[in-house]
Amino acid sequence: MIAIDNLGAILAALAAGTVAVIYFVQSRSRVVAAEEPQPLHSLSENKTVKAAATAPTTTMSAESPMEMTPAQLAEFDNADTGKPVYVAIKGIIFDVSANREMYPHAKGYGLFAGKDASRALAKSSLDVDDISSKWDDLNEDELKTLNDWVSFYEKKYPKVGRVVFA
Repeated sequence: MIAIDNLGAILAALAAGTVAVIYFVQSRSRVVAAEEPQPLHSLSENKTVKAAATAPTTTMSAESPMEMTPAQLAEFDNADTGKPVYVAIKGIIFDVSANREMYPHAKGYGLFAGKDASRALAKSSLDVDDISSKWDDLNEDELKTLNDWVSFYEKKYPKVGRVVFA
């Protein structure tokens, strides 16, 4: 997928007849076009365009990454279906909204929503006491597990920012 971040690029993509999906992350909009755009004129009534099966592989802007405190991150815990669902790992915030159903509010993996779940993921734990951003004291096996989770999330979900601790 290709992320287009400015209005000029959006208009150019639409003028070229590219089928695009527009989604919003808070106040910033982003257009995501399929890797092989299909001209609008090639679509007929009997044809449909299949959306991508996974979340777009965009990355946060290096110029102005979104920063959230843990309290701000907590607002994206899937309690309000009108908001995106965020999970942080090692301080990196991922938008997991594409798999919202995997993160039901306050149960199962949903316990990780709106939090930095580094410690729990490293320990393969759904224990509420393990859901923490603290990972500096993990053993070698737990660190490997945590890094495997980071790799998994980086491939599957867009990074939208980072957690800042005051």
